[in-house]
Amino acid sequence: MIELKTSDMEQIFANRFAVGPNGRTALRGRLEHLRRLGTPIGVQQGQGRAAKFGWRQSLTLAAAVELLNVGLTPDHAHRIVSAGDAELIQTFAMLPFNTGTALLDAVESGIVPELATATLLVTADAFSGLRGEGVSPAVSIISWRMPCEAADLPSELHTSRVALNLASVTIEYMRAMSRALDFPKGEIVASFQEWAVQNVHHP
Repeated sequence: MIELKTSDMEQIFANRFAVGPNGRTALRGRLEHLRRLGTPIGVQQGQGRAAKFGWRQSLTLAAAVELLNVGLTPDHAHRIVSAGDAELIQTFAMLPFNTGTALLDAVESGIVPELATATLLVTADAFSGLRGEGVSPAVSIISWRMPCEAADLPSELHTSRVALNLASVTIEYMRAMSRALDFPKGEIVASFQEWAVQNVHHP
């Protein structure tokens, strides 16, 4: 199963967001800030030990970095993905196109299947009092299995400040990994599917 280093993660996100040499220091600083805050959970590190990123850690970090990209601070992004960690991991593992060749087709084309939607919603009140003790942001994950009209959407979506399509996050992360690290897309997808099978029932 694929396991990555800190430098690999930096390369992947630099590729994903077209960060040039002049922007790498800022990107590295934001990733280090997230790590100091505790995102992602479960990265093995310590004195003399290099950090290691499995699928759980890398996908959680991918979601956090996507939140940074739309303007959130590392503190906000950390609190949001931490609040929804268990559900977030289960959602990644259970994405509806994670069978057969559908995922590989999506990674090859960059097109998310219309009905393969899982959306991380961050409601407006998630941004109030985040620095207060015991305050958790309002986070929910909505899965849609059929097309929805705006009037049919959950009320929290209409007031949400941020909505991330987790299927798109997954696909774009895999595509960036392939480009940045020269990994075959088939190998990436196979590794992810192996992890997903184990984590649907054993997060």
